[in-house]
Amino acid sequence: MVLGEFATNIPNAVFIILHLLGLILAVIFAVRASHQIVPKTIVAAFTFWGIAELFYILYYIDLFTQPFGHLLGELSLFIAFILVMVGTAD
Repeated sequence: MVLGEFATNIPNAVFIILHLLGLILAVIFAVRASHQIVPKTIVAAFTFWGIAELFYILYYIDLFTQPFGHLLGELSLFIAFILVMVGTAD
């Protein structure tokens, strides 16, 4: 079975739960990092990760179209990646 066919048979509720778990983890990591001595760019990176998860959830509940939701999610993850690289460049 091709992976794409397998993924289309999984209900959206499963994907929403997975992205909710990612959103919860991003919020937990952002709050914990903000209480420690880490660069603020790392906290911002976790925040953008949470925003990306939120965009993916909004796609699965049909508030965004698939290309638009994934574009916003991937842009948020790209910004988070850049922030992590800047924050760990010391």
